[in-house]
Amino acid sequence: MNPSEIIELLEAPESDPRPTVYDLLDRIESHELVDALRIAVHDKTKNALIDLLGDRAEQAALPLLVASLNADSSEVRAAAADALAKIGDRTAGPDVAAQLSTEADTGVQHMLLLAVGATGYTDGAEDVAKWLSHENKVARGCAAWSLGALQAAEYLPALEELFAREERGYAFDRAREAIAAIKGQESAE
Repeated sequence: MNPSEIIELLEAPESDPRPTVYDLLDRIESHELVDALRIAVHDKTKNALIDLLGDRAEQAALPLLVASLNADSSEVRAAAADALAKIGDRTAGPDVAAQLSTEADTGVQHMLLLAVGATGYTDGAEDVAKWLSHENKVARGCAAWSLGALQAAEYLPALEELFAREERGYAFDRAREAIAAIKGQESAE
């Protein structure tokens, strides 16, 4: 299947064409998905392709996914951050962290916070830690999760403080998990 045919499937009039593409996924080569993303015009199509590439953890898509962090559409930016998190390649970390510093959309901010941790970009821990005091509890939780994923032991006191002041919910749970992850790693050393 060539990139144009993939795009035609994704742009079919049905509401969500991804199940059709997922059914064909075994027969679609990764380079064809990357080429389709390269030529895709519509955000809906880009989102579906980005999701597929992320689910495949397709390394060849990294440059396009990083470029998609600067898309006009917040949905495309969020999908790109999610795909980069799924791929987990540390080389994407600096771009993810840079986008986090300028991103205005709350949902994209959350995905970027998670992606910093998922990519293992330890140099981004300081920027992520600033979000532990954000007014948005989901952002606080995403930051806590990311610091746990990064094994950022230097932020253990800040995570414990967040856990102590947070009410039950997302941020509370992520802080607890991050503390456990860091302490578990410290005791294993």
